[in-house]
Amino acid sequence: MKPFGLSVLFLALLGLVTAQNDCFCPGGAAAPDPEKVIQLSGSTSTTCGKLQEEATKRYLLDAHGCNFYRYYGQLCGCGDPGGYQVCGLCQDGEELPDTTTLVEKTAFSVDSCQQYPLEAKFDPFKQGCGYYYYLGSLCGCSNNQPPETACTLCADGSAPPLETRQVRLPGVESGTCQYVNEYTQYILRQDSRECIANQATLGKFCGCPEAAQPVSDCPICIGGLVLSNEPAPKFSYLSPNGETTIHQSERTCLEAEMIAHELYYASQWGNQICTDLRQQLASACCKTPAELQASISAAVATTTEGAEATNNSSGTRSGMFSWFVLATVVGVWQTIRLG
Repeated sequence: MKPFGLSVLFLALLGLVTAQNDCFCPGGAAAPDPEKVIQLSGSTSTTCGKLQEEATKRYLLDAHGCNFYRYYGQLCGCGDPGGYQVCGLCQDGEELPDTTTLVEKTAFSVDSCQQYPLEAKFDPFKQGCGYYYYLGSLCGCSNNQPPETACTLCADGSAPPLETRQVRLPGVESGTCQYVNEYTQYILRQDSRECIANQATLGKFCGCPEAAQPVSDCPICIGGLVLSNEPAPKFSYLSPNGETTIHQSERTCLEAEMIAHELYYASQWGNQICTDLRQQLASACCKTPAELQASISAAVATTTEGAEATNNSSGTRSGMFSWFVLATVVGVWQTIRLG
């Protein structure tokens, strides 16, 4: 009985670190070409064989989810597992009408609409269906609409008065207030912490009526000065758990204030963090209203240019704004996604 008991214990412990291989190819089949190289990001790649091996590791499955590996299994030529449709692109279920449009997802990635149906099917990166409905709206799904609980940059639901004002943010080379507002409506829920942070900072920058806008609880600029859209200097802050100093670089002033807003609520040291960030950033990020207008006047796009970019189905349209996921910066808050 003793050897049998040890065998059972060993198998139980083995199950904590290994898993069935069904999360890559259906039925645990081997990838057709294990040496095929798969691009994971702008500078990172791996092989199908290594990805399939990862899919047997319980701790990696817990971290990424089974559909993450099912998605890459499809890119590696595995058979269709069937029965999986996490999200779609067109809310009414129609086929994607336009697969030729190019959509700029990040500074490193310009993608064709053709690849989105597979990604939406598995939602491998846990973006939420609202994200894919927004993509669908860029790719020609004519009936896609944000939900009734959508977050708009202007708290009163109106369009930002400065729709063509350029918004300089990570991964967005030519974004405007209009694009930010459209994306926000699909991704964030009204009255969520993230929505309020975006309204208080980006909504104000995009000209929303101040009487209706929430006020940032941790403003970088005080005393009548206004936040600019310039690159922020390097800055640091204490993590919400108080154990680590986090250093940030290559952020913008707009993004820095949104981080500050989140930290104000995420940390028991929120007031002190807010004061520290203001001391680090105010001299570079805060301007008088006249100085702000002078600094951005050359970057404001015309209404005609914005319309041409929207209607150009063969061109690139900035649509993906990775900076909304402040959880990766703050370490606590997770974006409240729709869908």
